[in-house]
Amino acid sequence: VLCGVGAGPGRDMAPIHDAAKLNDLESLGQLLDATPDLLEAKDKGWEQRPLHAACLGGCVEAARFLLDRGAEIDSRDILG
Repeated sequence: VLCGVGAGPGRDMAPIHDAAKLNDLESLGQLLDATPDLLEAKDKGWEQRPLHAACLGGCVEAARFLLDRGAEIDSRDILG
């Protein structure tokens, strides 16, 4: 599903987070269509959600896509 960059075993981030930080809207759509709960999935390290990954990666289109799908705009990670 992903572009082949950064996803896989041993990573702290799930494929949904990788797709968000890579601005991979096609993969985001496929992942969320298959498992809508991934929208608020937390990574294993910082407890960040896909929206955090998109914003930290500077991926405006992915952030808008996630917000349009219902992502919580005020979600927090372990730092608040």
